[in-house]
Amino acid sequence: MFNMENVIQEATRQKLTSSSLIDLIVTTRKDLVSATGVFPLGISDHNLIYGTIRLKNKRPLPIIVKTRDYKRMDIRGFRDDIESAPFHIASIFNDPDDNLWAWQYLFNDLCDKRAPWKNVKIRSIWMTSDIRLKMNRRYKLFKEAVSTNYPRKWSAYKKARSNFGEVQSTSAYWNLMKRAADPKAQKTIGPVKRDDGTLALADQEKACIMNSYFTTVGLNLASNFPPITGKRQGANSSPKDNRTVPLLKEVHVSGLAIRNKLEALNANK
Repeated sequence: MFNMENVIQEATRQKLTSSSLIDLIVTTRKDLVSATGVFPLGISDHNLIYGTIRLKNKRPLPIIVKTRDYKRMDIRGFRDDIESAPFHIASIFNDPDDNLWAWQYLFNDLCDKRAPWKNVKIRSIWMTSDIRLKMNRRYKLFKEAVSTNYPRKWSAYKKARSNFGEVQSTSAYWNLMKRAADPKAQKTIGPVKRDDGTLALADQEKACIMNSYFTTVGLNLASNFPPITGKRQGANSSPKDNRTVPLLKEVHVSGLAIRNKLEALNANK
């Protein structure tokens, strides 16, 4: 049934006059089962059955993306190709879709010539360029040490191996661990609503809207308070009520001073 097979071959219930196979282990992957058996417990006429399977955690396939190679691209040559390309021949078509197809065909042909496509494997977030260079250098020194068997080569290899996993600071280590453990936790600020009800998506505009809101919180709260007078009159007034309340009318702040304070902050904290 459902292509399932029993892997227990011995009798699982034994009596004085008979024995039968009642307890089963069924599977659709009999090839993964390495060993099976029956073990008498002595507390029941049904024996214990067991089975072991071979399981191996397969390494996930790498993520391959297709991108253009701009490393050796000749910008001046590409600009000359764009200027000399016969894009005007696309106007011979009456259909706008055919016109667009002709233009894209010419443009993609120039891009394929100057910046060809290549397949790139997406590496893990903890595998940086610096770590990759250290790994390659360590492996190169190891091959040289094995082939030559010079003590100097072996010492250079051991030094490269000991300096391989070095982290410059504690904050850099924890930032790396945070990105590696939960890369999806990095979230950006969502859209911010403008005064007219529309949404702001640009980061700079969102920052300006939030700054303007928080800078006016004090003014909005102060406008809701009752007016404060210097002296209070009344029969129940105490000497403490007849005091002058100091008011701060103007605050002069230098933009350069604020900028210096912000630049001096430690952004890693």
